[in-house]
Amino acid sequence: MRRPGKGVIGVAGVLLLVVAVGALLSRSLLHSGASGSSASEARVLVLFNQARASHRLRPLTTDARLARSAQSHSDSMLRQGYFSHDGPQGIWDVRIGRYVTRSVLAEILAYGSGPYSTPRGLMNAWMHSPEHRRIILTPGLRFVGVGITTGTYRGTHGVAMATADFSN
Repeated sequence: MRRPGKGVIGVAGVLLLVVAVGALLSRSLLHSGASGSSASEARVLVLFNQARASHRLRPLTTDARLARSAQSHSDSMLRQGYFSHDGPQGIWDVRIGRYVTRSVLAEILAYGSGPYSTPRGLMNAWMHSPEHRRIILTPGLRFVGVGITTGTYRGTHGVAMATADFSN
């Protein structure tokens, strides 16, 4: 969605719960440089945990494998010009499953420019989306990895492409 003078933002989210037999129960941020760990990613974790604390939920802990999964997906989306959970790296749960083997997985995506590319801007968008809010506030989730890449997306410069992968 475009808002004159305000930047752009896009969000997508999905929650996947997988039982032991594999049955499916339900199917920030400006970073300088291309990709990798940043203060913005750490700030997103702080914002996730502030939201969870306000609902008396345990904090999330960073998982390096989930962070690699998230970063790889953000890099791929920006480099190849798409915005989706599924892409050239495969279906989202299979893709994350290459990094971790856990029974509960979830992923949220966002992209934005200008004020929508900051940790606060993206968190605000996620928390105002019922699907994203539900994932962030899922009690059983314990781990998260955040990956952020900035560049040009669909002709807009300075876009932050963000992926957050969660697990139990």
